[in-house]
Amino acid sequence: MNSDPPQMQRVWTMAGGGPGRTGTFSLRVRLGPKPLYRLATAGAVQAAPVFDPTGRVFVADMSGTVQAFERNGKLLWRRKVEGSISATPVVDPVSRRLFVGTHRGWLYCLSCLDGGNVWSTEIPSRTDPRITSDLLLDRQTGLLIASSWAGQFIGFRTESGKAQLAWNAGISPQAGAASDRSGTVYFQRAVAGEGLICASVAPDGAERVLHKQPEAKRGAARTVVAAAPVIDEERRMVYFAVNADNGCRLVAWSMSQQRNVWDVQFGKMVVATPAVRFDGLVLVAVMDGALYGIGDGGKPVFQYNSGAEYLLAGPVCELKGDVYLADPLGRLHAISKSGKGRVIFEAPRSFQARPAFDPFGNLYAACTNHSIYVFPNLSGV
Repeated sequence: MNSDPPQMQRVWTMAGGGPGRTGTFSLRVRLGPKPLYRLATAGAVQAAPVFDPTGRVFVADMSGTVQAFERNGKLLWRRKVEGSISATPVVDPVSRRLFVGTHRGWLYCLSCLDGGNVWSTEIPSRTDPRITSDLLLDRQTGLLIASSWAGQFIGFRTESGKAQLAWNAGISPQAGAASDRSGTVYFQRAVAGEGLICASVAPDGAERVLHKQPEAKRGAARTVVAAAPVIDEERRMVYFAVNADNGCRLVAWSMSQQRNVWDVQFGKMVVATPAVRFDGLVLVAVMDGALYGIGDGGKPVFQYNSGAEYLLAGPVCELKGDVYLADPLGRLHAISKSGKGRVIFEAPRSFQARPAFDPFGNLYAACTNHSIYVFPNLSGV
């Protein structure tokens, strides 16, 4: 199940499916009209569910509770940790371990089998240690990468929790990092007096600035850095959602040409990580409540208006191009390849986490009403 192209993941072990964060599932999905069942959580859920190859799902919530459920919805184990959780955890299917970061600045390594604590470590900080950015497990280096409001990205050894690599994450980072198949990590940071910087770090720790946007009028401290970079390995592209004041610039960086090849300006900010469809279309959920499909060269392909005033969760898509989007009004949208969409489900509370596919194409939508709704894939996977 792990042999899929990097841009299309079948086992979603981390936010956006895999280290490239593309949000694209590798099989055909046709969702049933109603949830198959509902998973009960101890608190509101802002982190996306993650999975192991068997379909076991791991859920972390704002009460600081981590739970594992079997594929049929049966609770396997429950574990309480120190601090609320909004950063999406990571599953290592090889070691059968789950990595979780909390608002108290604690990083946990738990056994996927029973939730037992393998190790835990506190992020060093003189100020606010909270971890709000999605965790990353880089498959090339084997490092677990996390950032906290202490202002550093840190690469931890997964077997021990010892820090091996660290670099500047800027002011109050909320955006997770992404990595390509070479082990190069891509990220954003806001720096006072400099602005917003898009950069990469090689496996040996060498850093390179790829794009720099001048400091916004409101200052770097008020610049929202929330969306992770997205990597399209097939086309050798990296996409950054770069906010400034109230707007956002989608920057397209070519790994082949080693330069920015195009950009698109949006009138509102972007806090949700974009997705990259199988055909290279970039899907961007903007704080004006619309989902934009951006094609090669920055060409607008479609605009889908969700009816919500803003969007907090990024879109996900399946093999043939159908897109699923969850909004703050508690509605789940199904959007066709051409950009035509409709509401297929409405929950009683807000969706703030990105939906996620299990290895069989069932869609998990995490809600703030202490629930995760599981929609069955009827395509016969």
